Amino acid sequence: MQIELTEKDFSNFSKLIYDKCGINLHNGKRELLKARLATILRKSDFTSVKDYYRYLTEKASDQEIIPLLNTAKQGIYDKDRVGKIPYQLQRAYFKKGIRKWQGFYRVKPELQKVIKFERFNLMDPFPSNHTFDVVFLRNVMIYFDKPTQEKLVNKCYDIIERDGYFFIGHSESLTGVKHKFKYIEPSVYRK
Repeated sequence: MQIELTEKDFSNFSKLIYDKCGINLHNGKRELLKARLATILRKSDFTSVKDYYRYLTEKASDQEIIPLLNTAKQGIYDKDRVGKIPYQLQRAYFKKGIRKWQGFYRVKPELQKVIKFERFNLMDPFPSNHTFDVVFLRNVMIYFDKPTQEKLVNKCYDIIERDGYFFIGHSESLTGVKHKFKYIEPSVYRK
C-alpha cells in the first residue's frame, strides 16, 4: 500500500511521538515512519495518514495497550521462543503444554508471581518506591536525542541499588552522556 506522508504529516507525527515518548524521529526516519503507518492503515479502517493522526490526537486512549499486556501476563510462549532457553531453565520455569496447547509453554506460577507487566512510559517519572539490582535498557536509547538519553540514564541511575548493574544495547553507547555509572565493559555499567 502506498501512502502519502507530507512534510506536515511527518512533522505532526514526529512531534506527537517526541511529546508522548521522547523518541526523536529525525528526517532519516521518514521512510521507517511511512512504512509503519502503511502497515497500520492496511490493517485498520483508517483512510489516510491524516485520519489516523486525528484519531491519535483526539480519540485514542492509553487503554488500547491493555490487550498486549494481558497477553504477556498469561505467560504463554510457542516452542520456538522457549527453545532458545537452556533446557535446565525450561524445566525449572516452564510447563509444557498438552492437548490443544501442545507446542506451547506456560511460565510456572512461582515465576509469574515475581514478574510484573504494566505500561510504563520512560519519559514519565519513575516510581520512587522501587529500586532494582539490574536494569536492562537495551536497544532503546537509539531512538532518543542526547538530552533525552542523559535524562533517562540518570533516572535509571537513581533507581538502581548500590553496586547494581545497568545494561544497554551493543549498538548503544553512553559517550557524550553525563552520568555517574562506572564503565565495566561494552554495554555494561555499574553504580
